[in-house]
Amino acid sequence: MLRFLLNRGGQALIAAFGVVTLVFFIQRLTGDPTALLLPETATQADIEAMRVTLGLDRSLWAQYTSFLMDMARLDLGRSFVQNASVWDIILSRLPQTLQLAGGALVVALLIGLPLGLVMALTRGRAISRFIMGIVLACQSMPTFWSGIMMILFFGVWLRWLPSSGTGTLAHLIMPSIALGLLSLATYARITRAAVVDELGKDYVRSARAR
Repeated sequence: MLRFLLNRGGQALIAAFGVVTLVFFIQRLTGDPTALLLPETATQADIEAMRVTLGLDRSLWAQYTSFLMDMARLDLGRSFVQNASVWDIILSRLPQTLQLAGGALVVALLIGLPLGLVMALTRGRAISRFIMGIVLACQSMPTFWSGIMMILFFGVWLRWLPSSGTGTLAHLIMPSIALGLLSLATYARITRAAVVDELGKDYVRSARAR
């Protein structure tokens, strides 16, 4: 078990290092951020001063080394655009993120598990195929598309739910459903496969025979 955990932990660190490196170089090679931070009337001297302030005048390797050292200290730096600590930005949005993740999980569990159970108990019937079609549709829909469609239908046409904002349960319903549809489909298919497997075991056949 210890060897397995160490192996998986090493793989996770390598994957995280690869993602961090890829994101760094993509961000640095896509353009100079000073062009977005300064007005169009800024002179070349203003641009160079901003680059020095942000540390962008150093070589790419020096920036990358400094970036890795900061990451090792859990120092995420400051946002160029918002001029604020990245940790402060993350923490300010963490409550809403947790609410949204919790809402999506509730939607996925409360709908996905019963659908999977019904599909397993009615396998081979029309209702099982119908539910499977719904599950596959939920799994195929991009989250941004389902969210836009719900905003258009429930927020604009019917005006049942607010199309934007936060703070109440009504604001949480549509985004939770949009994010929960993909997990819903996954839970439904896993539940169906697990229940079908259990229904075919000896103890189930023995119980039915009795």
